[in-house]
Amino acid sequence: MSNLFSGWPRDKIAVLSIPFMLQTASYDICDNYYQIGRDEYHWKFPFSLYKQTYPSGKILHATTKKGPDVKKDAAGIMQYISAKVINPFIHWLGLSNSISHITISPKLEEWLMEFKPDILYIQISDHEGILFAQDLIEYLKIPSVIHMMDDWPSTISIRGPLRYYWNKKIDKEFKRLLDKIDLHLSISDAMSEEYLKRYGKHFVPFHNPVDIEKFDIPRREPERTSSFKILYIGRVGTANSNSIVYFAKVISRLKIDRIKIEFDIFTNEFGITEIKPISNIDNVKIRPSVAYEMVPVLLKEYDLLLLPLDFTTIGLKFAKLSIPTKASEFMLSGTPVLVYAPADTAVSKFFSTNECGYCVTAPDKEKIGEAIKTLALDKEYRMKISRNAFNLAKERFDSEKVQFKFQNLLANAIRN
Repeated sequence: MSNLFSGWPRDKIAVLSIPFMLQTASYDICDNYYQIGRDEYHWKFPFSLYKQTYPSGKILHATTKKGPDVKKDAAGIMQYISAKVINPFIHWLGLSNSISHITISPKLEEWLMEFKPDILYIQISDHEGILFAQDLIEYLKIPSVIHMMDDWPSTISIRGPLRYYWNKKIDKEFKRLLDKIDLHLSISDAMSEEYLKRYGKHFVPFHNPVDIEKFDIPRREPERTSSFKILYIGRVGTANSNSIVYFAKVISRLKIDRIKIEFDIFTNEFGITEIKPISNIDNVKIRPSVAYEMVPVLLKEYDLLLLPLDFTTIGLKFAKLSIPTKASEFMLSGTPVLVYAPADTAVSKFFSTNECGYCVTAPDKEKIGEAIKTLALDKEYRMKISRNAFNLAKERFDSEKVQFKFQNLLANAIRN
């Protein structure tokens, strides 16, 4: 979002968000944040007795720019039990779609009227978000745009005794919201094609744009004979954890001639359950995340970049139509990309169709080994897919071009 909105006057952007998302807020583009807290977020009884609450209102950040002063009530053993036991059970039952709701409080009304927005840009991913978005559109009576990053409507209710009821209800309410929206955006061409069939709406694809100048760093094609270094950077406990763990286990046992294959994972999710199976295996290292401005340099220090998605049914449904935001940065780095994802996902189709990465489309150790061997030993092939990736990313993901198109679309939505 920071990349898409880069270039807008700082005083013309404001963000309304739940506390969880504000924990990683950026102040490079915007410094006007409102935290949806206890004045707006309401739990039904008896969940209100133990659910954690947060203060409502405008978030002020320190001059150190370390992040928002997102305050919350103290958490205890009940919060731990809630996260590990109660919440999964409630989600399975389908109750998570009806036990809370968000309202427009007098404090929020005051903040909205003070800012006086001309257009409402929406990203949502749950039932209460659908209802709250409808309320905001009706209250503000201004043009609105929705940007879909993942196909969450396909996975929002796929288990439990009430799954058919909630699937039908949420689908109906989501379609009602789309009818109120003035401009529809997606994350990929594949998502736009699917949503035209599913919802009858034309979604304009907008992927993560990148400042090409930040990647204008010399990269020497390594002439290693003793090691081949692979990098994964980002979250682990998402829709790709199973693939990362399987890939790491294969790498730990992989031997190619006399080349040592190394796999480094840079993430801020130390200690999570998903990462424990690979935290102490050979040739795999878990490292702390680096600052975003250091990412271009880091990507160029490796021989191969891993772009994985899970092969599980849920993982496939959630991410089938998405292309990870890091893909454009990987392509601009000049380092070859290994896409490890099902063949019918948008990311696999994109990289294979454009010959800008090596695609492994099955959780198969033989195919992974073959891919690494090819990429480690065939320098000409590495350079070919890297060159194709760079040229395509420069054409489609250049921030200057994408931001201009994005901003014009929003401006036209207001004028229309």
